[in-house]
Amino acid sequence: MILYLSVSTDLEDLVIDYIEVKLATGATISLNWDESDIERLDGGFRARYKGVYFNEEYANGKIGSLRKMQIDRIGIYAESGSYSDIVITEMIFEDAEGEIEQELLEEDLPYDMKADVIEISPDAYGIWYIDALDKEERYDGRVVEFTAMTLKAPEFPKNYFVPGRMAMTCCEADMTFLGFVCKAREARHLETGNWVKVRARIAYEFWQDYDGVGPVLYAESVEPAEEIKEIVQF
Repeated sequence: MILYLSVSTDLEDLVIDYIEVKLATGATISLNWDESDIERLDGGFRARYKGVYFNEEYANGKIGSLRKMQIDRIGIYAESGSYSDIVITEMIFEDAEGEIEQELLEEDLPYDMKADVIEISPDAYGIWYIDALDKEERYDGRVVEFTAMTLKAPEFPKNYFVPGRMAMTCCEADMTFLGFVCKAREARHLETGNWVKVRARIAYEFWQDYDGVGPVLYAESVEPAEEIKEIVQF
């Protein structure tokens, strides 16, 4: 079995030793592995762990038992001696029977979903963007606050713009702008490339550019903000 992870952390030398998970049956098992291949990124890393086993037994043929599991504990190590919160943003198991992707739970998100205003830090923007696309029930009607760059186009309706961030999905040649359409009275004063702090309520509505229903932001405030030089990475 192979385990693929995408991890968000501010420690450049952080290593995951093991992961304990609670299965749908209630049993807790420790995931370990024989080999690891880690790609370091700004703000985290991607990893491929080969030869995964449950406790003392190899996990081949047992992928079905991982459905609806929950992460219970992550064993980490850093040569710097420092420790920090980490977030597993993607977790995929693969073997001869297929693959299973573990959903990100609310308690694993790098922002407080219980807050009246959910503050999305620059490092968490990519996680929020993907999660908001997939989890309407989690974000519909919630208020978020984040810093982003503005995008405007002549074909946009009056009082609409898109606040977003540039993201690198696999390499420098593969850059894209990630953002959701936003209605704001301040939109008429904005130009493409401005940096703003947006506080907005999220709704899910049909939008032509989405080719269906997706997140639409209704701004409560739009204020000038400092540029974020780092790009979003996955």
